[in-house]
Amino acid sequence: SVSTATAWQLWVVRHQTLAAADTNNLNLAKALNIYAEGVFTQSDMLLQGVADTLVSEDDAHGHLQRVQSLIEHQKRMLDQLDGVAVLDAQGNWLLYSKGQVPPGTNSAQRPYFTHHRETRSNEIFISPPLRNPFSGEWGITVSRRLEDREGRFAGVAVIGLGLANFLRAFGTIALGSSGTISLTTNAGKMLVLY
Repeated sequence: SVSTATAWQLWVVRHQTLAAADTNNLNLAKALNIYAEGVFTQSDMLLQGVADTLVSEDDAHGHLQRVQSLIEHQKRMLDQLDGVAVLDAQGNWLLYSKGQVPPGTNSAQRPYFTHHRETRSNEIFISPPLRNPFSGEWGITVSRRLEDREGRFAGVAVIGLGLANFLRAFGTIALGSSGTISLTTNAGKMLVLY
């Protein structure tokens, strides 16, 4: 009968539409994952370059100048970069890519610093969202432990990634009224929700 054929066609079209929506959502999720992984990989590469430069130099002042030069060259390739800092073993800021560090600036209590001080690992650490101590804007940090030539904790190299940069990128995607995009760590920790 005609009504059965019409119902069958409606069911087939509905099923195809839902399958296409699932495919589109999966493709979007994969693209966003590639984007986020690229940001974190670029951050890790820059931090590794900073760490290698610091450990290979004997001249303390000279190595900070070389790190600053490395950062200036690399930051053009990482749009999300808010800043790069190098902290000593006590959490005092030695270098900040955006200019002079106010005297007495210390981050010994920041999650990234305590993690690296207490954990001997060459892995990067991605912080929960926190406020930039200078601008007051929200961001996440990607950081790496620094060690001296004997393997002792020597400080932290840290990159600040502004949440506004991620939100701006996510905001270019048409999600509809009930759509959301989130950026989480592998452990499920929420970093960004749009």
